[in-house]
Amino acid sequence: MPDLRVGRGDRYARPLVNRRMTVLGLVVVGALLLAGCDKSTGAVPAATVNGAAVSGQAFVHELDLMQANAKFFAAKTTQREAQNLKTAGTAPGTVDTSFAVSVLQGLIDSSLLHQEVERRKLKADDQCTTSAQSDVQDHIAGFQDFPQDYRRTLVARDLDRLLLEADLAGQPCVVADPVTTYFENHKSDFDSFCLAVIVVANPETAAKIKADLDEGEDFADLAKANSLDPNSAANGGEIGCLSRAELADQVAEGITAAKPGGIAGPYDLQGASFLIKVLSRKPNTLEAVRERVAEVANLAVTRAYQTWLQKARATSLITVDGRIGRWDPTQGTIIPAASEAQNPGAGQDGSVPDQGSSPASS
Repeated sequence: MPDLRVGRGDRYARPLVNRRMTVLGLVVVGALLLAGCDKSTGAVPAATVNGAAVSGQAFVHELDLMQANAKFFAAKTTQREAQNLKTAGTAPGTVDTSFAVSVLQGLIDSSLLHQEVERRKLKADDQCTTSAQSDVQDHIAGFQDFPQDYRRTLVARDLDRLLLEADLAGQPCVVADPVTTYFENHKSDFDSFCLAVIVVANPETAAKIKADLDEGEDFADLAKANSLDPNSAANGGEIGCLSRAELADQVAEGITAAKPGGIAGPYDLQGASFLIKVLSRKPNTLEAVRERVAEVANLAVTRAYQTWLQKARATSLITVDGRIGRWDPTQGTIIPAASEAQNPGAGQDGSVPDQGSSPASS
């Protein structure tokens, strides 16, 4: 059966009710900036974000805290191994350069986030603060093993994100029943559309069949005679029912605008051309689509935040210490230093020496 649904891979990006910590990728970089430097140079910024410094001392302090927390470091290592990425360097007491660079990227994002929260003058109520505390406790391995002041920092970072996500979504920081609330505000998005399709090889063939339909020929007969999808063609093109929220963006607007019996398309999808007939449309109850509503609500929050973040990365004034790399505003990311000469003090394996008991962590 041809698949007209939105891509399934991005639908579970961030839970709405039990938000998983992505901010915690922001917590630790350390000695990369200070590698090969006297600790007294720790005031040299690892990065600046719209004039606000991410200090070298802050990197060292967080790296010391992270490496000292066995549960946290082990969990981070496992997470990155699943992505074929290294966390520790090959020598004892080192971290992999790619990990250090990724965390600096996160700290830059964290600074952008905090600046935006302040610019919007967003304030947390007790419920929002409690939600942030629950997030970090539930989703950061070894959270309770961190010092108290650092635990407060982690909560504050998560709180910033909860506040901005809620503001971007136009909702309170904590919603008692987010699934029901989203459904009530977007009911028509979950109407069921029962559809039939004709799938052909190219736009020219689709245009010819569309002309035949405009002249009154039967959709089911044309599907049986012309559609390249054998399963639906045998049934006159019928493929069952989907909600608007499940439809690919390319076809959703046309299908929802069409009345029952109407034709949408042709659309070029998956290397073929589609003509779609709306057989019927009916509303759904929340209970019938609750799981899908939760997925769509989560995705809406995530997409709004990611859209903001991409724009902030592209338009903000960001610099990175040249020993670490350079900031590329077109990609919104750090381009790592290309060689050891640009990253003084890094090990031959690309690892970064631990600075031990730095002034920031003593």
